[in-house]
Amino acid sequence: MALRVQFENNDDIGVFSKLTNTYCLVAIGGSETFYSAYEAELAETIPVVHANIGGCRIIGRLTVGNRNGLLVPHSTTDEELQHLRNSLPDAVKIQRVEERLSALGNVIACNDYVALVHPDLDKETEEIIADVLKVEVFRQTIADNTLVGSYTVLSNQGGMVHPKTSIQDQDELSSLLQVPLVAGTVNRGSEVLAAGMVVNDWISFVGMNTTATEISVIESVFKLNQAQPATVTTKLRAALIEEISRSRGAGSSSGPSTSSRRTTRNNSATAAAADRPQINEADLEGKSPEEVEMLKTMGFCTFDTTKNKKVEGNDVGEVHVILKRKYRQYMNRKGGFNRPLDFVA
Repeated sequence: MALRVQFENNDDIGVFSKLTNTYCLVAIGGSETFYSAYEAELAETIPVVHANIGGCRIIGRLTVGNRNGLLVPHSTTDEELQHLRNSLPDAVKIQRVEERLSALGNVIACNDYVALVHPDLDKETEEIIADVLKVEVFRQTIADNTLVGSYTVLSNQGGMVHPKTSIQDQDELSSLLQVPLVAGTVNRGSEVLAAGMVVNDWISFVGMNTTATEISVIESVFKLNQAQPATVTTKLRAALIEEISRSRGAGSSSGPSTSSRRTTRNNSATAAAADRPQINEADLEGKSPEEVEMLKTMGFCTFDTTKNKKVEGNDVGEVHVILKRKYRQYMNRKGGFNRPLDFVA
């Protein structure tokens, strides 16, 4: 499922948020509508953390991460770093990187297994990426653009690349990443994919200007139509197993036997038959054959009416009466202003 959202009337939501399979980062200072869209879909499965990086709200372009870790630039303050460590799951490793190309989200694109990086990235940074994010690292360009993080969006299910990427390059990248790839756009033709959308294995958020066709392509390549978060799937499976176990246990141990259930049913039928009114010969006098047959079939003693008769419990009820309101006309009355007022009931 792909949902349209905006950050302060800005469709570049990938600039102000970062989404992975284990956490979601959103910039501080957005509208309640922006936050509620994320929290409504993610709060039950992964934490949604409000944060800034180096005092800036463009956290989606300054950071890069997956389910294993999160890399932040050297401009990140100690307070911001501590806030992230307190908010993210313990299994997520957070590392501050001393890198000349400090907008890490623009120069690195990754999923949980593979990362594509800027050709000029430092060797030390490449080693940190492999260690913290636990991925294979490949230096790559996308349609002759070195900002692979800006023009590529990846998940474990698929990927989307710059619309001018050739078919041959798509096939090579797909073989390298081991996921299906497609060339596409977001936000009504924008080539900067990572700025206009965020995605994980079961949901995507896109800018408000994204067309229905673009959303269809996104949901198809990332396999979002039938995707569910792993934690939700696990809970549903556990609940189903527990329900089946409970029903089997009740059927085998404490459930009544077939014969006892049959006896109870017969006793109930006998009691119901005893409570029925009995029809005698006097009830059948003066009745036509059709009426007699109906009396026997329906178990009635007689056909009668409750009209003008007191019926126990029939004196409780209420009636909603709507009366048309009448108004006195003070101005522009027929016969002159000083004419006596009309009567109002």
